Amino acid sequence: ASPRSLRDRLTALLDEAQRVQGVLHLWGHSWELEACGLWGLADDLFRMVAESVPAQRRVRTADLPGLMART
Repeated sequence: ASPRSLRDRLTALLDEAQRVQGVLHLWGHSWELEACGLWGLADDLFRMVAESVPAQRRVRTADLPGLMART
């Protein structure tokens, strides 16, 4: 089996998070995106989220501890 691209893996993670009504939490720094040339991929991922995840299902990082405490 050939390795999947980072884009494919992120898409699969987003799909799975939606399927199980979970959370896909990404952590990174702008300098890391810059150093690795990943701004285009980040833009694409943010566009996918905006198009496929309803606003009421989006969660801020600051709200994750409270969300996790309820599960």
